[in-house]
Amino acid sequence: MKKNKVISLLASTALVASFASAANAQTTITGNVGSSFLVGDVSLPAGVTGFIAPKTLSNTSTFTITHKNKLVNGMEVLASQEIDSGDSNVFGTRVIAVTAAKGIDVGYSWNAVQGSEIARTPTPFVTERNQVIHNVGGIVGFLDVTSDRHYLYTNITGILPLNARFSLAYMPNSSVARAPNMNKFSTTDGNAAAGYGYGLTLSPIAGLTVSAGQTTINHRNETFQDGNGRAVGFRYSTGPISVGAQKFTNKGLGAPTTATTQTDEVTTFSATYAVDKALSVGVYQATQERNVGGTKSTVDTRQRGVQVGYNLGPAFVSYDFDKATDTPTSATAVASRSRDIDVHKVRFNVAF
Repeated sequence: MKKNKVISLLASTALVASFASAANAQTTITGNVGSSFLVGDVSLPAGVTGFIAPKTLSNTSTFTITHKNKLVNGMEVLASQEIDSGDSNVFGTRVIAVTAAKGIDVGYSWNAVQGSEIARTPTPFVTERNQVIHNVGGIVGFLDVTSDRHYLYTNITGILPLNARFSLAYMPNSSVARAPNMNKFSTTDGNAAAGYGYGLTLSPIAGLTVSAGQTTINHRNETFQDGNGRAVGFRYSTGPISVGAQKFTNKGLGAPTTATTQTDEVTTFSATYAVDKALSVGVYQATQERNVGGTKSTVDTRQRGVQVGYNLGPAFVSYDFDKATDTPTSATAVASRSRDIDVHKVRFNVAF
């Protein structure tokens, strides 16, 4: 066969394959735009002048592009990229995943919920979980290797007994300097860490979900305490009612700024009730016991809240009242007696 005919044949074959690939591909764009109004009040210990926190009006917008396709060997591939106005890097959560076999996915991600993070919040909430409603409640979240980190992961879903999902994530480097871009190499990031986390959720009976997670972080700078986190929890739903509880212990920090040893134990209870198809209400309480440098807080930090959400189809209106008592002044300080924070939050969100 002449050379030009071979080239022509290869070109036409590649063109057909390209059209076939395009025909099997699926690309979607989803997102949401929301606005929040917060009013807060802070009470300080006796002898310290209290103050009214300023009112805050803010907005966020998130757009996610997701592409699904098939590889030439029949495996499925997925790529997604989130663009988040609230993310310092703008280009937020991202995923590249390949379905290696039925029920088994492997891939790379930045800031998605994988590994031990799938056990982060079994407890139900109407709006947002307590740690992120206003970010100053003082209750920490479960330690993981996937929040704002680059990592590799594998998920096993739908093929294990008891409707179980198992997720494993490996983080080779936690350096913040590599957050926006992995195409860098540095010999000066002495505070970097490596770690892994795995999580398991299962449903032994209808309505019941049980979760557990384990996180291990090794700080390359030996001055810092290595991070370890363990979490167990459950959620039970029947009809319009859903209740849940979780207990986790964090030893060390994911991104430490001090060589002081630290342990946080957090217990959370919550419940939600769907009044009808549109209206839902919920309550929660989280208690944190902190030990810093061998000194235990004389009081525990508590966060209690009431949530109301109204679903208008593509739009969602919500109200949160959150009261945090005896809050620490920082993520590495013991709880401060009578340092209390009350926050009212109204949010309007439109999804598409």
